[in-house]
Amino acid sequence: VRPTGRGQTCAHARVRRGGAYTHLHGRFAAPSLLGDEMGFEMNVSVLASALLAAAWVKGDALGAESGKAPDPRGCATLPPWAWQLLMRLSDFKQVLPGVLTAFGAASLLGLLSAAVTLGLPWAEEASDEDSWLGAGASELGLPRRWALLLALAFWRAEKMESLLQRTQRACMHAKVVGLGLGIRNGLADPIGWLWPAFWGISRRLALVVVSSFGCSSFLLVVFPAVVFDEFFWWAVAEAQNWWLRRGNTLSPVLDISCQVLDQLHFVPVIARVFFLAVWEYPEVDALLTVCALMWTGHNCHTIYNAFVNELPE
Repeated sequence: VRPTGRGQTCAHARVRRGGAYTHLHGRFAAPSLLGDEMGFEMNVSVLASALLAAAWVKGDALGAESGKAPDPRGCATLPPWAWQLLMRLSDFKQVLPGVLTAFGAASLLGLLSAAVTLGLPWAEEASDEDSWLGAGASELGLPRRWALLLALAFWRAEKMESLLQRTQRACMHAKVVGLGLGIRNGLADPIGWLWPAFWGISRRLALVVVSSFGCSSFLLVVFPAVVFDEFFWWAVAEAQNWWLRRGNTLSPVLDISCQVLDQLHFVPVIARVFFLAVWEYPEVDALLTVCALMWTGHNCHTIYNAFVNELPE
C-alpha cells in the first residue's frame, strides 16, 4: 500500500480492534502499518507502559536510585535484579524510544526528515516519497514492528509516570487542605484552586490518550519528532553535565546557544502535533482532536515561556 492523496478513495474509517483504535487513513492504512494483530500488540504495549510507570513511581517514592541496591520494600514481588533493571531503565527514558524508533525505521534519512521537518500535510501528500516506515507491510517485519511498539511503550510509560505523579500531588494537596475547605476555596476561586490540578492532569492524560488510541497517525506523523526532541534534550543535558563535572564552566554565549537549540528542535513537535489535531484526527474521533489540541496548547505555552521568561534571564 503506497501513500495516497486525501481526496482519493482509499480506505478511510475508524475501527476498534482488541481495545485499541486503528486509524485507516488514505495516506497510510494502519493494518498495512502494524499488521493484522495491531489491537493485541497495542494492548500489550499499553499494559507494559502502565506497569513501567507504576514501577518508576514506586521506585521514586521509595528513594531507589540507579547504581544502588533497590529498596527492599520495592522488591517484595520482584527479584532484586529485576527491580534494579526497572530502575535502570528509568534513567534512559529519553534514549530508548529514539534508539528503538531508529531500528524500526525504513531508513535513517527518512526518519531524520520526519523528525526535523514541520510535516506540512499538503506538502507530504503531494510528494511521491514513502513514509519513514517504508511503503507497506512487506517492509515492516516482526522485529521492526515490535521495536516500534517497544518505543511507544517506553515513551508512553514516561508520560504515564508524570500523570501518576501529578495526580498524587493533587490528591496530597487535597488531603492536607481538607475536603470542606477545598470545596469552599474551589467555589470561591476556581481558577486559582481547581484549574492548575485539572489542567496539569488533563494535559498529561491527553498524551496517553493520543499515543494509545490514536496510535497509527501519531506514530506516522508525530512520533519521530517527539523522540528526536527528547533524545536531543537528553544528549545536550548530559554533555553540559559532563563538561561541568570536569570543573569547567559554560560561557554565557554557549549557554544561550544550547537553550536556543533546545527550543528549535521542539518546533517540529509543535507543528506536527497541531497538524495531527486539525488535519488527521477530525475525521477520526473528536476526543483525539481535543487531546491533540490540548497538547498543542501546552507546547505553545512551553516555548513561549522559554523565550519570553527563561531565556532573557
